[in-house]
Amino acid sequence: DLYSSTSKNLGIQDALFFKGHANNLKDEILDKNISFGWMNSGNDTIGYSSIEIANIGLPISFFNVDTKINNQENKKTRSFTDLEDFVKHTFNTLQNQTELAVESNNIFNYIKEKHDAKKNIKILENYYTH
Repeated sequence: DLYSSTSKNLGIQDALFFKGHANNLKDEILDKNISFGWMNSGNDTIGYSSIEIANIGLPISFFNVDTKINNQENKKTRSFTDLEDFVKHTFNTLQNQTELAVESNNIFNYIKEKHDAKKNIKILENYYTH
């Protein structure tokens, strides 16, 4: 498959795992000792699995698939549009345990700020009751 052959060509096949659906992401991450995640985003829009993974505390970097923005980095989500910058950031982060912790905290705080159910339910309640 394309991902496996690409990772082999890049010489990273032993360090890169492509995970499909998991019934329990937290158990899967802990059981497999996964230390970093790559996900896709559309600018600030991220998927439910990204929110779930961030809540577990896994550091994540996002590749921004929105084609309207080029060569920009979103510092809150660590979302990149430039592939080389994305890979360099990943490499540098994985070399430093402190940076891994910073990345974990950054994405966790972003999720808490943007997707906190208790905060957002008030917005929905106000919208639907007024």
